[in-house]
Order: sequence, then C-alpha cells, then structure tokens
Amino acid sequence: MHSDTDERRLRWFTEASLGLFVHWGLSSVAGDVEISWGLVQNKPWTGDDDPDKVVEDLPGSEMDAEEYWTLADDFDPDAYDPDRWLAAARRAGMEYAVLTAKHHDGFALWPTDHGDFGVDEHLDGRDLVGEFVDACRRQGLKAGLYFSLPDWHHPDFPRPVQHNELATTNPAAFEPDAANRSEPPSLTEEELVSFESYYRDTKAQVEELVTDYGIDLLWFDLPVWPESLDHRLEAIYEMAWSANPELVINGRSHGYDVLGDYYTPENELPERPLDKPWEVCQLWAAPAWSYHVDEEYRDLSWLLPRFATTVGWGGNMLLNVGPKSDGSLPEGAYEQLENLERWMSHSEPAVTDVDKGPWPERADVPITRRNGIWYLHVLESTDEEVVVTGVPKPVSVRSLRTHSELTSTYDDRELVVSVPHEERESPNEVVVVRWPSSHTHLL
Repeated sequence: MHSDTDERRLRWFTEASLGLFVHWGLSSVAGDVEISWGLVQNKPWTGDDDPDKVVEDLPGSEMDAEEYWTLADDFDPDAYDPDRWLAAARRAGMEYAVLTAKHHDGFALWPTDHGDFGVDEHLDGRDLVGEFVDACRRQGLKAGLYFSLPDWHHPDFPRPVQHNELATTNPAAFEPDAANRSEPPSLTEEELVSFESYYRDTKAQVEELVTDYGIDLLWFDLPVWPESLDHRLEAIYEMAWSANPELVINGRSHGYDVLGDYYTPENELPERPLDKPWEVCQLWAAPAWSYHVDEEYRDLSWLLPRFATTVGWGGNMLLNVGPKSDGSLPEGAYEQLENLERWMSHSEPAVTDVDKGPWPERADVPITRRNGIWYLHVLESTDEEVVVTGVPKPVSVRSLRTHSELTSTYDDRELVVSVPHEERESPNEVVVVRWPSSHTHLL
C-alpha cells in the first residue's frame, strides 16, 4: 500500500489548493430534494439552520424511494457541456475537478457492466463520466471521480439495525443510518452472504472507473462495514493503486482514514493544521449539495476568508456546484466563478503552489509562503494594522493587487503593516513580504 508520505505522487494535489466538486444525478430532476439523502426520513440534522451545512427540512426534501428512483426516467442531460463548467473553473484558478460517478442512490453515470441502474438503462449507455474526464483533460484539470461505497439501490446492500426510515413502504429498500452511527454495524450470517455479492459488484465498479478512465483522484464516501470486513476495504484500495500507482485516494471511510492519502472534513474547517494532506469539501450554494430551485451561491465575502484559512493551514478547498437535470450549470455558479476569477487574476500567487505559514503563532492573519516570500491574507475582519512577530527586517512590503509599497514599521523583530479599510477592494487583500535571502532559512 502507498505511504501517506509519498510526496512525489501527491505533489500535484498538495500544490493545487482549489478544486471543483460536482454533485449531479437524479435529484436534479426534482430540484427540491437532496441527492440520495432525500430518500431518508428523520435525518439527524433535520432542522439545522446553520448555513454552512446541508438543510434538509425544506418542502419536498423527502421523497418515496420508488418515486425518487423513477426520476431516472426523466433524467435527460441534453445540455450537458462539462467543457463550459471546467473552463470557467480553470479560469477561476481551480486545478482539479471531482464528479459524483455514483452517489448513495446507486445511479451510475457511466455504462457499468456490474449494475442495473444507470445510464445503460436510461440514457442508451451515454457515458457521462467519460465526457467529464475528457473535458478535464481538454481544460487542463486533474480528473477526479466520487464513488459511494454504499449503494442503497443494490438488492444485496447490507441492512443493519436502523435508526432512520426510507420515505417508502418498499420492504426491500435499505433504511440507512450511516449519518448518526458512530460504529460500523454487525451483520448476521445471512447478511454476510449477501454482502459478498454486493462487494463483488462494488469492487468491480471501482475497477472500471480506475482502469477505463485514467483518472488522477478517487473520492470514496462512507463505507459502513463491520470491522471484520476491514480487509475488504483494504483490497479495494490495493486494487485501485495496483491499476493506477499514481492515483490519489481520499480517506473518508468512517474509521479507516489511515488507508487514504488525505483527510476530507466537510463544510467545517479544522481547528488547527492537520497531520497529513487534507481538503475541505465545501457547500458553495445553500441549501443542498445537488441542484436546488431555491439555492443561492455565496459570494467572495463568504468564500475568501475560508479559503485563506484553508491554504494558510496547508489544505485544499473543494468547492461544490450542482448542475441542473439537463446538464447545464446554474448561472449563479458562473457568476461566482467569474468573481473568483477576477480575484485570482491578481492574487493567485498567494494561494497556488504555496506552503502553509506560521499562523496564528506569528501573525494575526493567515499566512502562505513560497521561496522566501510571505503572503499575508488581510481579511474584512482584520484591523487596519497587521502584526507579524519574530521576523527579520523585510526587504519590501507591497500589495499583491496593486504592487504598491505599503506603509510599515519594524522594531525588535516585529513588523507592523498598515492596510486601511478604505484602501481594500476585496474580502482578502494580500500583502507580499519579501525577506532578505540570508534569513529565509530562519523563516
């Protein structure tokens, strides 16, 4: 198995900083139900009004399972143009993109030989995954695919003790409790027999994605298997790496994070830098991961402070969008991508291919750095003076946006930079501090 210290293999990922997450599938047909989770009643987060989290108590947010799966009959992506999505993402500074090849609802966006619910049955075998990966290549992005290890549509998916109910009367439907289970379930002997059938199909589908598309990243989600089956999950990772030794794989696997290359906190930033590469997957438009008719994309005032914290602690941000059922991306997404593109036009050097900085221990703002240069990320909440301690006298202190010299003072290894609010034009005004080459080894 690959080591999490394989720096060469992970270099592109750790230098990327920003990627595009694409949640797309059957739920986009309804437009008012969350992808897969709309199948589940009594979700533990129902009623949560935190705008950074998925909100599930909206009208129409629960749907009978058979009705939900019937959405496949109306899934017609005749306006699907991933090149347009990904060109906009690339202009906004994104380095990679990840598409939900299959979410928990089981609908496969590629023509799989190991399932009976997907594009083969409903779109004459149109390969939406292949079109996405090809578009990534054309637009110069690393190509990633999300794959749900649970498949609630599969007849042999294990059915553990349940705390939630599917919005259905179908006795064959799985009633998932993955969202509020702290330990993997135990399975009866009969369920273990069924699991082997389910596992064979799951592993075979992963092998298809890894071998047929030459992807750069695999984004697993949510296995809830008993500890006795740890070796089954390990075998999937080993198979994927054997098929593509350069593949980067996440570790989102409920207790199995040691298997993956990087951590994936969701919607919430960690309280401190993490001990291995990490990426926060971030809901960009509330209230849902997939397209919602009432969604609203958050602006740069919301995004840039989170992004600065992420890169300042050495992480990546995977920003999510949800295409409509016809495959088009909502205009709100393009609007915010263009806003980000304008900011990146002057400030991208501060967030791409940078190292994390000594923040908060040496400064009151996030810091990124590269080759003896520090980038101070001055946020809307930052006072007019930025203080950096324990440093040599700088060679220069300039605005990254305007390249103009900024007013600063230096005394007793403390640098104070003046950044008046009236002179700021964005929610993250970056200050570039160059240090004398003779002192960079001390920084």
